[in-house]
Amino acid sequence: MRLRFLAALGWTILIGIACWTPRRVVEEVGEETGFLGIPHFDKIVHLGIFAVFAFLWLAAPRRPRYAAVAIAGLAFAVVTELGQLIPGVNREAGVDDGVVDFVGILAGAVAFRYAAPWIARKWDAATGTVATEPEAA
Repeated sequence: MRLRFLAALGWTILIGIACWTPRRVVEEVGEETGFLGIPHFDKIVHLGIFAVFAFLWLAAPRRPRYAAVAIAGLAFAVVTELGQLIPGVNREAGVDDGVVDFVGILAGAVAFRYAAPWIARKWDAATGTVATEPEAA
């Protein structure tokens, strides 16, 4: 398996774990919101983790599929929110979190679009390894 695919898959699994960590565990570690006194810090986290999600999944294949990543990301955002309603998880699910997740997906897609030429120069598309020298033009 290629490194970029494994990175995207690993990040997706980490999101699932983070979103479905039971409330009692989260409360032992600290508040879900207001980290460092920053209001709605959890929304910043949602935006960031889903931006990375989109960026990694766009970087995984040889040819990025923006629509597929957007649709899969939105579906995953909905699943992570609904999973928080499971009695053992007992977290607060919200449409606002899902919207911020999707905004993160769009931000990740925009970031990837601008970073794609740089990535193409640094990564060998055939093997998924870092190129040692930039390709000649």
